[in-house]
Amino acid sequence: MRNCVVSEPEPEVLPAGSLILDPELEKLHEAEPELEELPASYSIPEAGALLGLNRAGSYELARSGKFPVPILALSPRRHRVPAAPLHKLLGIGER
Repeated sequence: MRNCVVSEPEPEVLPAGSLILDPELEKLHEAEPELEELPASYSIPEAGALLGLNRAGSYELARSGKFPVPILALSPRRHRVPAAPLHKLLGIGER
């Protein structure tokens, strides 16, 4: 049996500051929900999911202070992401 080396394809390099959007986010854009139907705030994992991040990545960015929108600390263990800055970043509700 021969040893065969299979090379992995090179990952796509995105410009700095660009976001990887989740296909679910595309559905949200297509549906054009009314702002009244959207939540006023999100949990860190929910906001991260809209940004295409997994749960661990969302919390890591939040801990490091690098989450792309402000996070409100309601108590030492309870944090929320206000919807308005997140929607603005994602272009939700813009007409």
